[in-house]
Amino acid sequence: KFQGYNTEQMWEILNGTDPDKNTWYAHTENESYIYWNKGDGKWWIDGPDGMGVWIVEGPWHAPPAHGWVDVMRGQVDTTPMVRTYRKIA
Repeated sequence: KFQGYNTEQMWEILNGTDPDKNTWYAHTENESYIYWNKGDGKWWIDGPDGMGVWIVEGPWHAPPAHGWVDVMRGQVDTTPMVRTYRKIA
């Protein structure tokens, strides 16, 4: 969003089009989101502006709760704890 990229093209590059592996989660209170980046095999938390804020290694099917690293500052004392919930039919 922030850098003016074509959203659909960039999303296909970063997250792919495989419905089983294009995993992402939206924040419930703002436009932040978490997604698994197929290019680097890491989970990213992007802020409402679409810029990466936190990053962590983990399996494509589940974002880790802990271990997030600030994209700009590296390892810091306070990091987010991620909780994700999936609807199971």
